[in-house]
Amino acid sequence: MNLLWIVPGLLFFAGLYALVEKMVWRRQGRRSENQYVLTLIRVRMDKARRTDGVVDVADVEQIEVLQKENTYLWKVISMLTLLRWTVEIIALGFAYLFMDYFWPGFLPLPR
Repeated sequence: MNLLWIVPGLLFFAGLYALVEKMVWRRQGRRSENQYVLTLIRVRMDKARRTDGVVDVADVEQIEVLQKENTYLWKVISMLTLLRWTVEIIALGFAYLFMDYFWPGFLPLPR
């Protein structure tokens, strides 16, 4: 079996899976964890402002800490997403090989 034919298949199925997953998430109205943190920062900023427009210094410091945590959280989420995609691509590769082994000719692989 030529391994060069597996790579396009993996990329196709991984892309298809990511597309379907994104459509399902949008339909369910979900948002990423990063967006939740950004919303939390906006809410805290709104609460920090008083009616006279003055912002409390302690709240500003808390907002700065939240923004730093948001940057760190975004990096962690990005790494976990890359790890998840890697595991999914490997699993799809095994599924691809499984299909080819049990149903020869099902996939358009050169013989």
